[in-house]
Amino acid sequence: MKSVAVVEKALEPHVDQRGALYEVYRRDTDGFEARQVYFSTSKPEIIRGNHYHMRKVESFSVIRGKARLFLVDVEGGQRTETTLDAERPELVIIRPGTAHAIQSLGPETMMLLILVSEEFRPEDSDTTPYQVI
Repeated sequence: MKSVAVVEKALEPHVDQRGALYEVYRRDTDGFEARQVYFSTSKPEIIRGNHYHMRKVESFSVIRGKARLFLVDVEGGQRTETTLDAERPELVIIRPGTAHAIQSLGPETMMLLILVSEEFRPEDSDTTPYQVI
């Protein structure tokens, strides 16, 4: 059975008396090259996404708050859910053909770091709507 095209990796902190530093992305180990970086904020319970890409790889890391990430393999229909929490930082790499939606959880505004393998071009966005949730 084909699994949802996603990779999760815990982010290891480098901690000292000032706080912590996390390496989110390294091209030679994450299997894709980020071409554009975004961050978004979402108020509690807000849902973003509900789409998929056939070319782009997207990577998500919640850097403030909590979120529930919903994933669907558009070919096989397999569904996966995972909770992302800034208190336990990790990177989720979403491969092409995986529909995704993310919902902010908890009382605070969630902040999401997004790395994308392809620059956004409105005339060829590679974004196909898909109702995940």
